[in-house]
Amino acid sequence: MLQFFKYIIPLILIFSGFATIDAQFCRNYEQKHCSEPPADFVNSSVSRAFTLGKDHVVRFNQILYGGRTYFLSVCGEKKLGNIEFRLLADDEAGTVLYSNSSNGYIGEQTFQIENSIKLVIEILAPDYSVADNHRCAGLKIYYK
Repeated sequence: MLQFFKYIIPLILIFSGFATIDAQFCRNYEQKHCSEPPADFVNSSVSRAFTLGKDHVVRFNQILYGGRTYFLSVCGEKKLGNIEFRLLADDEAGTVLYSNSSNGYIGEQTFQIENSIKLVIEILAPDYSVADNHRCAGLKIYYK
């Protein structure tokens, strides 16, 4: 039994390290690959890189403040195909306020917010079909 653990523990450590390496590989992906906003916008601290895979949905809770204009940009590796982002009301029904799927999966959108709103940003790759394989993606949020 001791022999079993002697070989299994190092294998577990090695393979768990691959997930970390993969996530680190995506570091700052959004800065390098997502569309830039117009010059008068300020970067939000919510901008970030992440991984997407088959049936994987990334969710961010966000407050958008009234009286501001927001620029959102999503991007991902070409193998992911279309990247969908949705803005959902933070209510029990999860009401969809916007989805770029109705605009041909355009990767950027500008919104004028009149009143502050708490919402959920969902990002997914609906056409990606490779199981157990994640790819880099990113989200930029800018405001003025």
